[in-house]
Amino acid sequence: MSTLSERIIFRLEQIGKTPARASSEAGLGNTAIRDIITGKSKAPTLATIEALCEPLECSLGYLVGVEEQTKANEHPPLAKFWMVHGINQRPPAYKHWTFESAEREARRLSVAHPGVVFVVLEAVTAFASETPRTVEISVDVNADDGIPF
Repeated sequence: MSTLSERIIFRLEQIGKTPARASSEAGLGNTAIRDIITGKSKAPTLATIEALCEPLECSLGYLVGVEEQTKANEHPPLAKFWMVHGINQRPPAYKHWTFESAEREARRLSVAHPGVVFVVLEAVTAFASETPRTVEISVDVNADDGIPF
């Protein structure tokens, strides 16, 4: 098995994606990753490998074996990213590292779910607290607020 195949399999397991889903997110045919892993695609093009970087959340250098991955997710936690949200659907869960990827996903989802509006959301600001905060609250258990419990 090639370094490329091993690293693709490793990243799929790390991020919890199927080969078909990652291939689709890369804008490739549903069997593109499976063909690389099984050896059916013996020499994938550089363009194909580059397209896999985003859905596999890793760099080109990592996939081809010229650099090691230092963290489970190579992108810094506050890096710029986009998410696709279907109006009145569940909250988005996948970070797209380029606008183009998010736009492709929104278009794909709109075809798969006619009548649902999909929007691309850009993360522009992030906040984090280093120190946990404790807030004391009190509840008057004798108050008649109309709630039967």
